[in-house]
Parts: sequence; C-alpha cells; structure tokens
Amino acid sequence: MFLINVNFNVYAGTATLRGSGIELQIRYEPNGIYERIISLNNSKIDALEGAAWMVTSGERNLKHEGEIESVASNLEQVVIKGKTPEFKWELNYKLDSPTRTTKTLYLTPLKDIGIDKIFLFDMSSSITPIIAKTELQDIAAIYYFQDNGFFASLNFPASFIRSHGSITRIFYPPYTTLRAGQLYQCHSLTIGSAKLQKHATYTYDDGMVDAVDSYVQQQFAPRFNRPLVLSTSINNRYTQPQQSSIFYTMKDHPTLNYNTDLLKREIEVIGKLGVEYYQVWPGVFDWSSGEQDPNFICQFVDFAKAKRVKVGGYSGTNLLFCPHYNFCNISLNKPEWQMVRRDGKNSGGFCFGNPEFVKYYEEAVVNEAKKFNFEIHCLDFLNIGLCFAENHGHPAGEYSIYHQIKGLINLMDRINQVSPEMLIWPNSGNWKEFLPKLAWWAPNLYLTDPFIASPWQGLNMTRLLDDSRRQQMVDLHYTYFLPYRFFCNAQYFCCRNSIVPDIRNYQYGALSTWAVCPNICLGEVRPWIDELNPERQKEVFAFYSKWIKFIKQNYNLWTTTYHTGDNPGMGGVEVYSHTKSDSGFIFVVNPQYWNKLVDIPLNEQLGLSGTDLCEIKELYPVERLRLTPNGPFIKLGETLRVEVAAQQVLVLEIVKAPLTITAPRMYGLPGTVEKIKGNYVIKTSMPQGTTELCEIHFPANIKVPNFVAVDANYPKQPPRQFYATDTKLISAKASHLVFQCTFRRELAPTQLRKWYVRDANYSEGINKNYILGWKDSPQYDFPLFEGDQNIKMPLWPNNFKQTSLGPLSNFCGSYIENAFSEQQPTLIHLKSKNSSSVVSQDVDYSNPGQISTSLPEIAKSKKSEWWLSSEFYLPFITYGYGMDPFFDDHAFLVVPVIDISKIMTIRAWINGSPIEIRAYRYPRNKGLNCLYSDLHDSGVRGGSKNTLVIYFSSN
Repeated sequence: MFLINVNFNVYAGTATLRGSGIELQIRYEPNGIYERIISLNNSKIDALEGAAWMVTSGERNLKHEGEIESVASNLEQVVIKGKTPEFKWELNYKLDSPTRTTKTLYLTPLKDIGIDKIFLFDMSSSITPIIAKTELQDIAAIYYFQDNGFFASLNFPASFIRSHGSITRIFYPPYTTLRAGQLYQCHSLTIGSAKLQKHATYTYDDGMVDAVDSYVQQQFAPRFNRPLVLSTSINNRYTQPQQSSIFYTMKDHPTLNYNTDLLKREIEVIGKLGVEYYQVWPGVFDWSSGEQDPNFICQFVDFAKAKRVKVGGYSGTNLLFCPHYNFCNISLNKPEWQMVRRDGKNSGGFCFGNPEFVKYYEEAVVNEAKKFNFEIHCLDFLNIGLCFAENHGHPAGEYSIYHQIKGLINLMDRINQVSPEMLIWPNSGNWKEFLPKLAWWAPNLYLTDPFIASPWQGLNMTRLLDDSRRQQMVDLHYTYFLPYRFFCNAQYFCCRNSIVPDIRNYQYGALSTWAVCPNICLGEVRPWIDELNPERQKEVFAFYSKWIKFIKQNYNLWTTTYHTGDNPGMGGVEVYSHTKSDSGFIFVVNPQYWNKLVDIPLNEQLGLSGTDLCEIKELYPVERLRLTPNGPFIKLGETLRVEVAAQQVLVLEIVKAPLTITAPRMYGLPGTVEKIKGNYVIKTSMPQGTTELCEIHFPANIKVPNFVAVDANYPKQPPRQFYATDTKLISAKASHLVFQCTFRRELAPTQLRKWYVRDANYSEGINKNYILGWKDSPQYDFPLFEGDQNIKMPLWPNNFKQTSLGPLSNFCGSYIENAFSEQQPTLIHLKSKNSSSVVSQDVDYSNPGQISTSLPEIAKSKKSEWWLSSEFYLPFITYGYGMDPFFDDHAFLVVPVIDISKIMTIRAWINGSPIEIRAYRYPRNKGLNCLYSDLHDSGVRGGSKNTLVIYFSSN
C-alpha cells in the first residue's frame, strides 16, 4: 500500500495507525513527537501516552526538538523524518497485524557522538503496568484495561523497563560512539493488544500470554517450519569423574577421534528412527593438532547426508571447552577476556561482551562449520551474569548483560549464516534468562540437562525426566511467553537402574512430549536400542518413525498448542490440543497412578469451533473409532467425558462425521469388519478381561445382522485351559448393530482405589490381626481428594500443607505395575437369525462416571496412624522353581504419596505375609523417591484374590 499525505517542512499534525485490535495516534510538532493509544480491540481506553523516543549522551537527554522534514502516512504505516542539532532521524511505524504495531528509529549523527541509552517507549498512564521479567532482563510492559490488555516489548532478547510514578520507559544501553554520517538502526519496539480471558493459568492473563506468544512467533519469520528431531553422540554410561577425567572408559562411546567406527552405526540407527540432526563431539575448542582426521570427518558427514541426517559440532559458550571431551586438557590463556566479579576477581568464564573474545569464538566455530559442511551447532554451559571488567568495552554491572547478549547474538548470526539448514541448539546453562526472544536465533530450546526437581512419583527415570521437562515447558510458556513450537525435550535413555525398564515407558515419554511441542531429542538412544532384542528393536523403530512422520505431516497444527485441564504435577491430568476450526488432535496426559475422568471441551478452549457432528478417532493407545457418551457421534461445542488409564497418554483425532458410508463402520473395538463367505466377521484384539461396547453401522443397502458369535477355535486353546469370550447382543436395528464383548481370561490389576480404613496404632493392629485384612469398616476411594473441585491441582507437598487435608489424604492408593497380561486376538461372526428371537434394547452410552465428589470427613482427620485393606485378583505370577524371570518382568506394587517426607513408617502385608516397602531413589536427584515393593517371590498368589494391607504413620 502506498504512503500518502506526504508533507515537507511541516510544523505540526497528527497521523493514525488503525487496526481492529489497536489504534495509535502520533502527534508531531517542533518540540517533540508524542504517541497515544486511542483504543484496544475497538474499545476506548484511559490515556496511555508519551514521547516517541529519546537518546541519552552523557548528562544530556536528546530527543526530537526541531525541524520535521517530512511525514508520509496511511492507516498501516507512518514515516516521519526530521532533524535535531545532533541527528538526522527517521521514525517508521508499521502495522504488522491488526493487533500489533512496530516502531523503528534510524539515527544519522551530524557529528561524532557517544550514546548511552536509547528509549523507545516513554508513556504515562493511570494504570501501573506489570513488568514481565526474568532475573537478568525485562521482557515486556503489560497493562490491563478491563477486558483488554496492552503490551510493549523491545525486539531484542535483553532490555530494561523502569517505572517511575505514572511513567514507564523501555530502553537498552548500547554505550557506543556513532561516527558522523554513519546510519544507526536502533532495535525496534512492538506494541500490541490482547483480549483478556480473565483467567491466569500461571502469572499473566491467558489472553495476554496468547498475544505475546503470537508476537514472538510472527515478529520475524521462524527459521524452520517443521519439527526438529535430533540426537547426539554422548554416552554417559561409563562415567567416573576423577580429577580432570569424566569418562572411566570410552567403551561403546563414538567420537570424531575415538571409536569412530561406531559413528556410522549411530547414523544407521537414528536414520531409521526419523532423526534429522546429529551433534557429535569433541567440540572445535577441544580439538588438538593431529587428534582428528579431516578426511574421515568429511566422509562421515557425506555418509550421514546419504542417510538424510545432518551433522554438526559443539562449543561450551562461556567455558569454551567441554570437560567431558577436553582429552588433551587444552586451555585458553586469556584472563583479560574473562568475566570479572564485583570484587575484581575473574569468574572463570569468558565474557561475550568482549568483542575480541566474540571474534575469536566466531572464527573458530564458523570456519569449522564451513570446512566440514556442519549444519547443527550445540551451545552449552551458558553462564551470562554481571561483569565488572573495565577493559571489555561495555559498562560495568547491570548494563553489561545487554552487551553480552549482543555478542552472543552476533555469534549465532554468524553461525546461522553458514547454511539455511543450520540449527543452533542451546543446552544447559541460563538460557531461560533470555526468553522468549532468544528463539528468533535458536528455535529449538533444550533448557536444562536431565534433572528432576519436583517430587513426581514413578519407577522409571526416563519417564520422570519427561514429566519434569513437560512441567518446565508449560511453566516457561506461561511465565516467559515462549511459544511451544520452540521447545525441545531430550528423551534421555541414560539411567539404566530404573525399577521399571525404558521399553515400557518410552512411548509415554515421547507422546507426552509431542502433546506439548513438536521437537524432540533422542539422547543415548543407540546404546539403549542395541541392548534390546530384535523384536523390541523393530517395535521401537516402528513407533518413532510413525509418530515423527505424523508430526511432520501435521506440523501446521503444532504451531499452536491449546491447553486446558490441570497444569503438570501430582494429582492432575493435562489436556492439550493441536486443532483448527472443526478438526485436529487432542492429547490427554495422565501421569498419575490412578485412572482419571476428564471432561474435554470440544470448543474454543481447545481451538475448535462450530456445532457439526464429529467422530472421535483414538490414535493411541488403541487405534479405533471411539464411542462417546452420546453414541458414535458428538457435536462440536459439547463436552466429551473420557476415562484415561493411569500412566497413559490418550491421543484423539476429531474428524467430521461421515454423511454416508459404503462399508460397515465399527465403533468401540479396534480391528476390521470383513465379509467372508457371505457373512461379516470382526477381527479384533484387546487385553484379557477387557469389556467393551461395540456398535457397527451398515450401509443402507445391507441387511443388518442380528446375531453375534465368537469363534471358539481362534486362537486354538488347550481343553483344560479353555476360556470363553463373552458377547451380549444389545440392539439390532435397521442401520446398526450393538453388542458388548468381554475378552477371555481375567483382567490384570492396575490401580487399587478401594480401601477399607481403620485408625489404630501399630501394636493394636498387630494384636487384632489386621494384617489378614477385613471388610467391616468404612470403605473409601483413594486418593480421597480425587474429584473434589475445591482441591486445586497439581497438589505438590507445599500445596498439600496449605489445604485442610490430613495425613490419610497423603496416601494415594496403590498400583500394580507390570502384572502379566496378554492380548486376546478374537474373531466375532455376525449372522442373521429369525428376527422374532432378537430383543433390541435402548443402548446406554453411559458416562464413564462422575467427576465431582464431596470430600469425606476422614480426609481432614489429623490422626497420624492408619491401617488400610484392599483386594486384587492377579491372573498369573511366576513362582520360580529356579527359573525366575528377568527383573524387568517382575510385577511391582507402587505406593504413591504426595509428600513422602511426612511418612515416618510404612509396612505392608499380602495374604498375611510381610512384604518389603522400598524407596526408589531417583538417580538424577537422590533427594526424591517413590515407594514400591517387588511382588516376585512374595506372598502374592496367582489365579486367586489377594489381600493387601498397609500400615503407615506420619510425622
């Protein structure tokens, strides 16, 4: 659109930028240029106005006070040019979207001049803004005006925001000298509006979070529009830190200078998984003369490219070196480049505010990347902090942060210029201090090494790390506005002493990651896969290649993540969606050790709109068309209630209901409906003991069968171990058939929710033989707080202490992990019989259950000693006879609690025999643990009911 209203040598006037979400008026006159926000989302607001720009130079405040040379404007752009005694200047406003405007200031000094600070937002308001910040820098000034919000943010990862009385200023401190005639482009600043939702998931109104998220995604074109999947060559399995040595042995550990033959094996493995990027060690600063063979590296890069894998290197940011791979103990003797503490001593890390250091760093990394055609670079160990050096060219103290970030950004710019496919991958350090705008240079942020800080409950370390990382991503999204598309989780297969093996948890970890963000790193995946048997390897390859392809095909939906339900943590269930209009995908994540009932709103909360009928496809854990509480179809805008199994991710696809069908369509059961010898046959499979309702719709020209019969000889069973699969016909009507199916053999136990409860001390319980169990006291469903809407999730120990809940509520029931269970492949024949013998009943698509319950009084009891009794049926357990199963195949009893520090004593018995309750102390944080018992070689009986009794006391 052309600019209009061009005036030269004007004295005064106004120009207006108008979008549906924001209206900005610019008033220009000889003594200044002033901005005023007129309206937000077509609603007039209280005055928010101030000066357009100001520069400080020593003690002087320099701003527009002088000649205005020209003004050109339309409703989407305003360009004002002028002149002061110090500068020629140009101020450019552009309406980036209906809700955002960006302002850019250009300065051309008329003579050499030193500039200290540049202010691009200087507004007064009767409303005090909230300053969104990290510990080291400020992100945005946020204002709330009734139903609408306003934000202002410098378009750079480090800025400063200060409020004094009614005035708020946003600035940055370049502290540099501009030469006469040298054009200087200031960092731009963006202002925008938000429609407030009057709900804050964490700190800020969710509507404001959405608005700043959109700003971060759209201000600059994202470097990549696809999921970023990567892996690395590190193998931490033989570490024994001793003096300067990290690895006790390099066994099974590929690098560019040792065990190089393993590198090709790694590429072959990750290529099958669908990995695109592979980062290899040692890093460029850890190389020593003669340690690497350049010809081999070039050949290796070419080999990887042939497998569609891009290769790249590493550097340690402030440390330069990686302690793991600095095999020759290389050092850089440049103390003058190091950061200086307030007391004048070197901090030990190099300063990115020192241009000489940045130049040295750039040349090394960029030259390496160009030489070997590297296309990924890992930046590790970032530790930017206040620097008080007097010889680095930056101001001492607080304002040094801007200069260090500027040096880091210059480095990343140079690295990115090597290749359009270059991926910068930040790793451990304090990267989160410079969110969210750091993502403009590094769009795949993995922000901490594997560590767990919150007391999640579990028996697999990899899974616990995945839960912890998801918690971090959600937290940082809502507090620092980072869009989910820029996060990366490293699914790290590095802890081999988990009680429950990775093979039973990796799918949960990957899917709970993709529930939130599209990017994933598979750490130490090749050593893990190499330890699996061929069938397991095949399963792992198939899973990752399938789902990575799925995310790639649907990436456009992963640029937005909708979130409802609870925040990640103890007691909660999380709902995420990737949708547009009337279709998309919903992920329900249940990390708890008990099943959860969830109400899923099929409306704008999850990005859906309209009232059309739709089908619910379950993509995981069972591939099938689901039945809803309304039948096969449900309307958009309604609420879908589902039960999600403990320790599970449920993945659903929302699709339009078909107007017509040309073949039988089955809901409720997985599998197929095929026509064999004139009759329809269902081929299906479900876990033993599972009961499912099945409904089959038939085309209008097909006569609906009215009889169901299970093929007793499929699969063939020994006569003395014959188990029937039960079916019950419910309805056979003109267009559809409904029946219920219970698959053969007994259901294997998982959650143990129902417990008889007594308050008694240990001695009393022993004397009265409570260890044998009882049924003559009140029975309760555990956790006691489950479903009570007044108890907010997640329920971490600190939150638990602030509730009225007593010690008994700390106990969350129990869970049987890995009870032996089999899939039961089944053939079901659909036939027609005399219709007079068929009874068609109304189908009850009843809800899975009730969500809201009242909190029982016993939940608030302050008594500290409790006895609990429950029962479970275990279809099968190994007894030994010298042929005990692998540890990985044992069944375990898990005893999850909210606050394990409150448990003084805990003891348990099965069928009157004591079992040992142990603590699995997490390898990545020994201060956290989960209670469990190994059921192998215990008093548990297979093929019969078992009585479990637990006693515990609390402090």
